[in-house]
Amino acid sequence: MPDGLSECPHCGAPVDKTVVGNMETMVDSDEARIQIITGVTVAGRYEIKREIGRGGMGIVYLAFDKTLEREIALKVIPYELCQDPRAVKNLKRETNIALGLSHPNIVRIHNLETWEGQAFVTMEYVAGGTLAHLLDEHGGALPLAQALPRIKDIAAALDYAHTRKPPVIHRDLKPLNILITTGGQAKIADYGLAHALKDSATRI
Repeated sequence: MPDGLSECPHCGAPVDKTVVGNMETMVDSDEARIQIITGVTVAGRYEIKREIGRGGMGIVYLAFDKTLEREIALKVIPYELCQDPRAVKNLKRETNIALGLSHPNIVRIHNLETWEGQAFVTMEYVAGGTLAHLLDEHGGALPLAQALPRIKDIAAALDYAHTRKPPVIHRDLKPLNILITTGGQAKIADYGLAHALKDSATRI
């Protein structure tokens, strides 16, 4: 809180010096809550195996779904965003839209859930890497023979999403959001989610 303010700059709630002083003496948020980390079983169902991706909009883990007995990807939403009702509302809306997408070149979203105040998204696990990593391995550009099949996969996914009624736009399409399976197939990830999270983080 900057000195001299009498209300929260984000939500407009009145704040006095006593409240600010109490906040400064609170236990650090990372220590005050149960964290979703390797080795933890989330919601009694998802056993976290290892981290497989990290970015400003969350950490992605490989997890084992004990109920369905299969591996999934579990994306942990930054805790600060979980405390923003507008961010949660936007994330729910985008998740509901993504749930309606079913295409071999789009990473399938399973659900948006919360556990101990922490929101997370479960989705299809894709073994392999990202297009960004593949480009790095080839000095920034793929040979035409390798690029064309991936371009066709991406175009097929976009055509499917754009011809939905109403159309579904990714809004954050980039090499890091395109996964490449061990068999070489391209699959678009984070349909709508990355943009919703980025918008919310900008406000915070």
